[in-house]
Amino acid sequence: MMIQRNFENEAAERIDGLRTELIHVARLSAMATMASTLAHELNQPIAAIMNYLEGARELLGQGHLPVADALDQAMVETVRAGSILSELRGFVQNGEAATANECLSSLIEDALMLGVAGAHIAISCHFAKECDLVLVDRARIQLVIVNLVHNAIAALDGQPDPQITIRTRSDNPVFACVTIIDTGFGVPADIVDPFRAFSARNGRGFGLGLPVSRTIVEAHGGRIWFESVPGAGSAFHFTLPKANQPEPSILLG
Repeated sequence: MMIQRNFENEAAERIDGLRTELIHVARLSAMATMASTLAHELNQPIAAIMNYLEGARELLGQGHLPVADALDQAMVETVRAGSILSELRGFVQNGEAATANECLSSLIEDALMLGVAGAHIAISCHFAKECDLVLVDRARIQLVIVNLVHNAIAALDGQPDPQITIRTRSDNPVFACVTIIDTGFGVPADIVDPFRAFSARNGRGFGLGLPVSRTIVEAHGGRIWFESVPGAGSAFHFTLPKANQPEPSILLG
C-alpha cells in the first residue's frame, strides 16, 4: 500500500514538473515570437518616419518653408511606433488584459488612423449598430486591426482597383464579427494557415502580426479565420464578445 502511494506521489510530481516545463517553453516561444513581431511591426512606421523627415529636409533645402504636413505625418508614425512597442511589451510582460466596454466603430476608426497613415487606399466602413458595444482590451484589438489592414494594403500593391472594406455584424447573441475585405491578390493557395508563425512570404503581405492577432482574438474568447480566392482578394473575419455578456477569462501571458 505504501509502495503504491509513493508511486502515485512520484507520478503526480512528474506530471507537475512536465506541466511547469511545458509552460516555461510556451512562454519562451511566445517571447521569441513577440521579439520577431516587434522588429517586423516597427519596420514600417520607422521607414515612414525617415521618408517624411527626408522630404521635409528637401523642402527646406529648396526654400519651401511649409513643411508642417510632412512633420505632422512623421509625428503620427512616431506615435504609432511607440504604441506598437508599448503594447507588444505589455503583451509579453503583463499576462492579464484589461477589458472594458468599448465602442467597436470608434475603436476601428482610431485603429485606421494608425494603420493607413500615408497609404492612398479607398477604405469604406459599414458598422452595425446592434453590435457596436464590445468587451475588449481596446489597444490590443486595435493592434489586430492594424495588422490586418497592413496585410490588406500589402495585398493591394499593383492591383488596378485597390479597395478595402470593413464591416461589422452581429454574429450571434454573444459575439460581434469584424470583417476586413480587400481586392488584392489573395492568399497563395499553398499557404494553408497564414496564422502560423513564420508562414509569411516576402512581398505577400502576411507578416508575423497574424499569429499575434490570432492569440489576441482567441484570448478574448473569439476566433479568427479567412476566406480567399488567389488573384481575387481576401476576407479576414474575427469575433469579439459583446458587452453585457459574461466576461471571458482573458490571459495573454
